[in-house]
Amino acid sequence: MSFTGIKKKLRSRLSILILWSILLRMLVYFLLPPAKELGQYPEADRFFFSALTDHFADFFSFTTQVPPATYLINSFVLSVTGIKTALAIRAFLIFVSLMDIAAVIFLYKACKKAGAVQGISFFLLLLFSTILIPIELWREGRHYDHHTVFFTALFAWSLVCLIKNRNKIPAMFFVSVAGALLVSQSAVNSAVVPFSILIISFCIFIPQKQYSRLVQSLLITLLLPVTLLLLISRKNQSVGQESLTSNKAGPAMMMVVQRAYHYDSNAVRSLVIESGAPDWYVWTYGHATDQVDPVTLQKSKGWIYLAQAFGICFFAEDSTKAKGPWYYNFTPLLNYLRKNNLHSLADLVALDSADAIAKPYRFAGYSPELAPRWIGVYGSVSKKIFFSSLKKNPLGMVRAFAIQQGIFSIYGPLFPYNTLRSRQSLLARSGLRTFPDKIPLDPMFVILVLLFALVAWTTYATALLNLPVFLWQFFVNKRRTVSVYNNVFLLLSVPVILLALVFSCLVGGENDRYFIQLTPYIIILAACLPVWNREIK
Repeated sequence: MSFTGIKKKLRSRLSILILWSILLRMLVYFLLPPAKELGQYPEADRFFFSALTDHFADFFSFTTQVPPATYLINSFVLSVTGIKTALAIRAFLIFVSLMDIAAVIFLYKACKKAGAVQGISFFLLLLFSTILIPIELWREGRHYDHHTVFFTALFAWSLVCLIKNRNKIPAMFFVSVAGALLVSQSAVNSAVVPFSILIISFCIFIPQKQYSRLVQSLLITLLLPVTLLLLISRKNQSVGQESLTSNKAGPAMMMVVQRAYHYDSNAVRSLVIESGAPDWYVWTYGHATDQVDPVTLQKSKGWIYLAQAFGICFFAEDSTKAKGPWYYNFTPLLNYLRKNNLHSLADLVALDSADAIAKPYRFAGYSPELAPRWIGVYGSVSKKIFFSSLKKNPLGMVRAFAIQQGIFSIYGPLFPYNTLRSRQSLLARSGLRTFPDKIPLDPMFVILVLLFALVAWTTYATALLNLPVFLWQFFVNKRRTVSVYNNVFLLLSVPVILLALVFSCLVGGENDRYFIQLTPYIIILAACLPVWNREIK
């Protein structure tokens, strides 16, 4: 076949892929039940819509839960259509669907550039595009995880470009831009992106002894991601004394500690005291409050462990003590801080207490109880307790890491299946379906989601095992038949392993959901499996 014929064939495959992605989403969209009207949404959601429109500048400058790109995207969608129209036409779902189709296109180009077998790439991306639909339907495209696939796919494509065109300035610039966009959207990738760029750049240039090119590449590729990381961190520090890009960082680490101690509150409290935590932290941990549903006035089951990890001690005991729409009462915490002359902390909590009444939209978002400034202050101490736990209970921490890695790697690829189910089962860790009935074409999605899980398990395991084996052969046995600087499978395994480490060791909680952040890399690696140990020229 001539070069022109091959090129046309590749173009036709991409066209089919795009057409399939669009038509299948349109079919599912038109088969969905009628969309809810604004009045049918919970009050917390209506506050969030208002925060993204009427009070966006103030809300945007205040919130520290997740990096800013997600809020910008959601605000853009609402500003274009208006709140009622956006909900009526499911604008968030449409926009996320378009982002995912764009992600599939970038992944197709990345697979092609990586030298993967095109037929395999085509099949895998048809599968991937399909299994993204249940995830898009979960929460109707309004969650921050919905945007991560696109930004990760863009970053993965830019890394492949850098690997294959390592001496070209545009390739370095693409990595910088894509990395910055991912940092602006994903808190975990604020760490993973810079370290991935650093390690991959060393692997590309050091074996070739291109030291000056390495320095040039790092200056360009790290410039925008690191700059944006510092700006977001600086803003969060000024608002809630959080030095990272999310105020949930410290509490997430504390959840790992809780698992290491089998969720024994007394044992964790003893660790907190032994770690030298301030008295106010000990008091907060001991006075954690259960979440109360403002409608049913019922306490949430199992909530207390989350409250202890995040420093949530401000839910009102009953409606008579609640101040503002969020059912908060900061008075006990304020009284304690003032009684113990902790005036700087009391002043900060006083601001939270005032905002809960005068500016309740500031606490709107994905988890209103995690929005107050106090969460970041409490979490700053939790980070220190995490490292203290590593010293005092290393076996327990390793056990916690192993359990979290098991949940991440086994249930993670099944997360799309989880979004199809309303109840927990062997394959669904917790029912996440947000529609009252099964989504259209449910049987087809179940089969394809399980097929994707098989692909993801195989590829993920290969990536984890391959890198240490290669390093052993390269440095110990001196078997250098494969050049690391030109092997896409090896180098793209770097962000996969870094993400696996973060979600196993530093982030407790919903670890299965976070596997979605790996999937763009997984697809490229799966496409490269037949040529995983070969240099692609």
